[in-house]
Amino acid sequence: ITDSEGFRNLRAEWVSLCARSNCSHLFSSFEWWLNAWLFYAEPLGQKLALVTGRYDGRLVLVLPLVTDRRILRMLSTGTYEYRDVIVEPSAFAGQWVRQAWSYVQSSVDADVFILQNLRMPNALAAELKQQPAATAIGGGWCPLIRLDRFANWDAYAATLPKSLIADQRRQW
Repeated sequence: ITDSEGFRNLRAEWVSLCARSNCSHLFSSFEWWLNAWLFYAEPLGQKLALVTGRYDGRLVLVLPLVTDRRILRMLSTGTYEYRDVIVEPSAFAGQWVRQAWSYVQSSVDADVFILQNLRMPNALAAELKQQPAATAIGGGWCPLIRLDRFANWDAYAATLPKSLIADQRRQW
């Protein structure tokens, strides 16, 4: 999908896919990605390259990408947010991700693929580890913090190691 209208037309299917995929966090929501496109990426002149996968006519995969000159990246607001491929849990999920990535490699005119801040673990990262030309830059992993499992921010903060809190206070 390469235009805003096609993107908007995915709303109901995207919401249904997220419900089936247990990806109910903000950064996988249709509204987050659509607004990232409309208010950040599109005004910067990036080109939409939203890859979708279907099985028996049902949406089973969404890989939100944009191109900027000859650079392919995950669609984002340009801030630190968790990025991910949305894929329905299935015995075929890995195959769907491989097919989507193969399609991206063969159809997107880009020299560099930058896929930063991927939520880990995820199906796309597992596929990229199998790619001989893929080089990880940086290190570590990007966990998804589910604040909806806590009554408030203080309840979440209470679960953090005391050394982390003390280090944060020292830095402040």
